[in-house]
Amino acid sequence: MNDQLLLNDFLNRFPHYTRTDIVFIDQQWNDALEKIPTKIIVLDDDPTGAQAVDSVPVYTRWGRDTFQHIADSSDPISFILTNSRSLSREETIKVHKNLCTNLRTVFEKDHQDFWLISRSDSTLRGHYPLETEVIYTELKKWKNLGGEILIPFFREGGRITANDIQYVQEGNVLKPVGQTEFSKDTNFAFQASNLRNWIEEKSNYSIKPEQISSISLESIRQKDFKSISDQLINLENFNKLIVNALEYTDLKVLVISLTEAFRQGKSFIFRTAASFIKVLKKEKPKPILTHYDLFPQEKKAKAGLIIIGSYVKRTNEQFRKLQETNNIKFIEWDISKAQSADLRDHETERVSKETDEALKQGIDVCIYTTRPDEQEGIAGKEKEIGESSNDISEGLVAVLKKIQIIPSFFVAKGGSTASDIATKGMGVKKAFAIGQILPGVPVWLLEPEKRFNQMPFIIFPGNVGDELALKKVVQILRNQENNDDEKK
Repeated sequence: MNDQLLLNDFLNRFPHYTRTDIVFIDQQWNDALEKIPTKIIVLDDDPTGAQAVDSVPVYTRWGRDTFQHIADSSDPISFILTNSRSLSREETIKVHKNLCTNLRTVFEKDHQDFWLISRSDSTLRGHYPLETEVIYTELKKWKNLGGEILIPFFREGGRITANDIQYVQEGNVLKPVGQTEFSKDTNFAFQASNLRNWIEEKSNYSIKPEQISSISLESIRQKDFKSISDQLINLENFNKLIVNALEYTDLKVLVISLTEAFRQGKSFIFRTAASFIKVLKKEKPKPILTHYDLFPQEKKAKAGLIIIGSYVKRTNEQFRKLQETNNIKFIEWDISKAQSADLRDHETERVSKETDEALKQGIDVCIYTTRPDEQEGIAGKEKEIGESSNDISEGLVAVLKKIQIIPSFFVAKGGSTASDIATKGMGVKKAFAIGQILPGVPVWLLEPEKRFNQMPFIIFPGNVGDELALKKVVQILRNQENNDDEKK
C-alpha cells in the first residue's frame, strides 16, 4: 500500500491563517510565554534534541548536583541527555527512575515548579510508552499530573501531523511514517502511521482507543482556544492527547491554550519532537550559524574530523555525496573486526594512526563504519550491525581517545554515534547548544575542559537533510560554501 501525497496539495486541504491571524496569535503567544513555569526540563533520548533551539545547556549526567545546578541557574530550558534510545528496556527503566528520584529531591525541596518534556524521535522510534509510563509513575507520587500530550511535529525535518497521522516529507512528497524505513527500525519497529493506532500498537494494545483523543487542525486554525483548553483541562488519568500541527503557528495556538490549563492547576507529561521546545522559548531564535559564528577569530587552521555511524538510507546518500569532496581522507572502520577484542584493538590502532597522519598534514578525515553497497542495502548487514553495535561504538570511542592531533571541528553522523563520542570519547559532562549549522542540525560548544576546549561539535541526525546536506556542512566549516569543491 502506497499512500504518498503531494505536499502542497495536501497542505491546501486545511484552512490557512491570514496575516491578521498570525499577528494576533503571536501577540497572545508572547503573553502566554510569561505564564510558563520558570523551568522546563527536557529529557533527550539522543543528543539531537536541541535541533530547533539555541542558547540552551545540555547535561549528560542526571545526579542531584545536576538538578541543583538547573534549579539554581537562570536558564529557563535545560536538556538532559539520557541517550536511552540506545539502551535496553531494563536500562531505560533504571535511568528514568533514578532521574525522577533526583529531580524530586531537588525541586520538592526548593518548591520549584517545572514542565517535564520527554523529547524523542519525530519518526516515532524510541522507548514508547515505557519512558513516559516510568516518569508518570514516579512523579505522581508527589506531583498532581493529568495526562500525556504527544507532539511529534518537527518542521525542520519535514515531519507533520494531520488527521492524527504522522507524515514524513521526502522532497515534495509526504509519506505516512509507517511506510518509511524508520518503521522498520531494528529495535523499534512498528506498522501504524495513525498515532491512535500507533499508541495502541506500541502499548501491546493495553491502551484503548477511548483513552486517546486529539486536537484537530480545524480547532487550531479556528483559534478555538476555549475548546482546546477544555480538552487539556479534562485530560486525566494519564490518558493520551495527540496534537496535530503543520507549522509553528499551530503550536503557538497550543501554547496559548496550555497556559489557561496551567492557570487552573493542570500539569502534564509531554512526549514531543524538537519543534515544541522552540515555541516555549521567549528569546527570538538565532539565524543559521555561519563559519564565522563557529570560528569568530578565524582560527580554524587545523583539519576537522567526521565520524559516520548511522545506517539510515539518507545518511548513506549523504556519505556518497561527501565522497565527491576534495581533500578528505576516508578511513573505513571495518565492522567485521568488531566482535573480536584482538581484531578490534588492531583496527582501532590502524584507524587512529591513519587519522593522526592525515590531520597532521591538514587533511580533514572521515571515519566511517562499513557501509552496505547500494544493491545489498541495510538489510544485508542488519544482523551483523545489530550484533556488533556496542563493539563498533566502543571501537570508534577508542579511536577518539587514541588520536593525538586535536581536530578543529567534529561532525558526528547519527544520534547514538554522537552521544557515545561526546560522553565516552570526550568525557563531556555539559555542553552549550548554540544553534544550528543547517535546519535540524545542532551545534554544541564544548565546555572549556580537557582536550576539546570550545570546539564546535556538530550533531548531525541520521535522518535529517537532503543528500547534499553533509557535504554542505563540511563546506561551511571549511569556509568554502560558495566554492565548487567537487572532484573533477
